[in-house]
Amino acid sequence: MIHLFDSICLPDKGQSAYEEVRNKLEPLLQSLKARDPYYEGHIQRACFYGVEFGHLQRLNEKEIRQLYLGAFLHDIGKVLIPAEIINKPGPLDPQERKIMMTHAALGEKICYELGPLDEIAHLVGSHHERPNGTGYPRGLREREISPLSRILAIIEIYDALRSERSYKKPFSLEQSLDILRQSAAAGDLDSNVTEEFAKFAVQTKFNPHLAFGNHLTRQKI
Repeated sequence: MIHLFDSICLPDKGQSAYEEVRNKLEPLLQSLKARDPYYEGHIQRACFYGVEFGHLQRLNEKEIRQLYLGAFLHDIGKVLIPAEIINKPGPLDPQERKIMMTHAALGEKICYELGPLDEIAHLVGSHHERPNGTGYPRGLREREISPLSRILAIIEIYDALRSERSYKKPFSLEQSLDILRQSAAAGDLDSNVTEEFAKFAVQTKFNPHLAFGNHLTRQKI
């Protein structure tokens, strides 16, 4: 999985800083991959959707890089969540869910500790925040949630719906978009971004070659 990190650059950080972060990240990623059979595919697709949708939204180069890094690391906090919770084949009980919900704040802390990745720490920590204030870990509302966090929240949910997990089969495109729109109507997602993403999803198919390569889409970020 570290090749996905190699596909991006850390401007103004220097080669030594890049190598230091890479060396710290690699064992974390290997641990998550070993414990969660769905993790690698989820991250690959999230990175792909982030870059492609970011271009569609006319994000600038820095914003696309941050969205890519946020997608790459949004679940890194799960390295500190027990494997039996991550891989439970049924619904989590209240205590298990409480533990699972800590992964966003834990991921934010890990990013801060990695130094050069502190610029996307808040994005990692806020990808489960919701415009209606029901998200976690801070219960942020509306514009307290950054535009990139609102995009990442939709990407994360969409891929979870479309993918097989230990507790569910994949939903169809139509079912997934219906659920996204229902969530937006309830205030769980940004309604405008949800509609833009729905149009994008209908026209876009995941391409692993774009997700893996040094040239992720139209340009190297």
